[in-house]
Amino acid sequence: MDAIYQDNDGSGQEALRAIRQSLLGVYPCHSLSFDISNQSWIEFFNGYFNDRVIPHFIKTWKLLSEGDLDLIIAEDKRFLELFDEQTSSNLSRASTEIFNAREGAKGMQMLKKLSLKSPNCSFTTAFSMQCSAFNIPLLQSIIAYAFMEWGCGQKSIRFSLENIGECEKLFDSEFPNFTDNIGRLLSQNLGGSKLTA
Repeated sequence: MDAIYQDNDGSGQEALRAIRQSLLGVYPCHSLSFDISNQSWIEFFNGYFNDRVIPHFIKTWKLLSEGDLDLIIAEDKRFLELFDEQTSSNLSRASTEIFNAREGAKGMQMLKKLSLKSPNCSFTTAFSMQCSAFNIPLLQSIIAYAFMEWGCGQKSIRFSLENIGECEKLFDSEFPNFTDNIGRLLSQNLGGSKLTA
């Protein structure tokens, strides 16, 4: 856990700020890889999220630090192949939300290059790249991504920047110690790597 950026005061405000920043202008109108009609959040979290999403997020994070867009695109293609056709399609369609929201934003050159070279990349990769460009640390980026997965996968709950506080309370009440669980999964997946803020 020492290798991962943590919430300094324990209030969760840093994670909430990351969610707000990441959500700005981004709102997929369909599920990503989590869909509550197919599985529970706990099943998703212990399965796809732990086995597929977190390792991909970490790989993308590392490749971003190397600045190799071709390797990021190749990794993204492998990631999309892990899912069924519908889920891959959902993830690819949703990436346009990130590209449209960040078009012309300073510090988003890599994201713009990705949108030109691989417009059908996954939302997961585009989301990771925008978080990196915003200098949102890895732990907060994955928490924000998990919030997006959860929110988009709900069939009856919709969220916006105006009511994100209420959504955060609901998310936190449904999944207590979520930040600690994400931190634990990150530690397991990082192994000996030292990723810091």
